Amino acid sequence: MHHDAEALTGLILEALRELGGRAIIQRGWAGLARHALPEGVLAVDFVPHSWLFPRAACVVHHGGAGTTAAAFRAGVPAVIVPHTLEQPLWAEFSRALGCTVSVIPFQQLSAASLVDGLRRMLASELHVFENSTLPSHASRWVEVAARGRVTVDFDAR
Repeated sequence: MHHDAEALTGLILEALRELGGRAIIQRGWAGLARHALPEGVLAVDFVPHSWLFPRAACVVHHGGAGTTAAAFRAGVPAVIVPHTLEQPLWAEFSRALGCTVSVIPFQQLSAASLVDGLRRMLASELHVFENSTLPSHASRWVEVAARGRVTVDFDAR
């Protein structure tokens, strides 16, 4: 469980209200979204990233190796919020590959920084598409960018 899952859920919902977007929040180990959610926000338990991520326009995640690899394989851009251990490394690796322009260290996460990160990520479609060195990322970019959905996974373990 996240140290304050309710506060983190509230932060995510506040950012979504400002963006006006829809989202799927993966509860995971963080224990997010345990209460009623507004229309357009769906909470799910454990769903394979290989199934979920290709259906999203953007994924917000903690930057673990497996989740980062799943985002790469899905060809979906990401906003990465590294928490601990190797996660900052994977976040910077993603940025170097052109798969993200938005890395928000967890200590700096706020509704405003998440909104800014998502806006920058979603506005940078051409930049990420042109600069990606991963074929699956580049080939799926145009298709997923038009979908207008965001997946949130703060499954920090």
